[in-house]
Amino acid sequence: SIVAACVEAADGKPVIPGVLSTGFEDALEAGRDFAKAGAAAVMTVTPYDAPGTQEGMRAYFRRYRDALDLPVMLYQIPRRTTVSAMADTVLAMAEDGSIIGMKYSSYDMPDFIRTVKYCGDKIAILSGEEPLFATHVALGARGGVLASATIYPKIWLEILALAQAGKLKEALRLQDRIDPVIDTIYIETNPGPLKEYMALVGMPVGGVRLPLLGPSAETLSKLKAAAAQAKSIGLA
Repeated sequence: SIVAACVEAADGKPVIPGVLSTGFEDALEAGRDFAKAGAAAVMTVTPYDAPGTQEGMRAYFRRYRDALDLPVMLYQIPRRTTVSAMADTVLAMAEDGSIIGMKYSSYDMPDFIRTVKYCGDKIAILSGEEPLFATHVALGARGGVLASATIYPKIWLEILALAQAGKLKEALRLQDRIDPVIDTIYIETNPGPLKEYMALVGMPVGGVRLPLLGPSAETLSKLKAAAAQAKSIGLA
């Protein structure tokens, strides 16, 4: 399986695959398959389509963790799921022992601040937004899960160190160097442009599945320009 291949390639480093299923039983089946393949944990998206109440979401993760013998991260991305676990719900999940951390993919800064305030000392809150990464870290995120870090990890580690040291302005100035890449790989629905960009810089990982299509000719041209610029300033 893909996860088993990733575990082998990771050579002892933890692999945490994402569970994006809409229903509990499907999510549990995927989680168990990942466990058998050697995953260290799973990152499970908030239940959507029929999301229920905040208490229902809390019960979903509590039951999921009880049924799956793996640590669980909460994946919050409301622009795709249209639902969020509120800060007090995330706190309840942390106190239940249902989650060890969360990927926070949202531009809702007031909610992010509340989430860090309520449970930043109980779970690992990770930023899922490149443009907000340094700010999230300065406000208490412990790190991030960033698509472009797959390609350019070094600059993100440098941004992380600056933000953790309280040097937010310097972190944001450094981020200016990678902003053209970020802007371009999100022109169309992720991960289409990201995968194409990775191929352009010598990291081919295959294409996308329907209903996604490969990037348009206009986007491809912009991706090539961004890759050339990144190379010229030594990002690689």
